[in-house]
Formats: sequence, C-alpha cells, structure tokens
Amino acid sequence: AINIYTDKDSGKPKGDATLSYEEPICAKAAVEHFDGKEFQGRRLKVSMARRKPMM
Repeated sequence: AINIYTDKDSGKPKGDATLSYEEPICAKAAVEHFDGKEFQGRRLKVSMARRKPMM
C-alpha cells in the first residue's frame, strides 16, 4: 500500500510518501535499493518508518 501526502489547500503532493510491505525483508531491500538514488532530478531519501511514541 502507498500513501502520498498532499497539501490540504492545493491538493498537490508534498514530496513525502509511506509505503507498506507485507514482508519486512522486502521493505529493507527497497530502502537499500532506492535510498540516495536520483528521481526526476531530485535525490531520494528512503528510510524505515518509525512509530511515534504514545503520549
């Protein structure tokens, strides 16, 4: 699954997204493959998401 974050006013993408994988090893492989690569003239920053601690 993919969630692309958009600006509430314009509806345009903010440049951030979250992808979900069923298998953790697939997520790790995607991070290793895409982190630092260039896409449409911009360098990708790809990392594993971390849950925010509950307050």
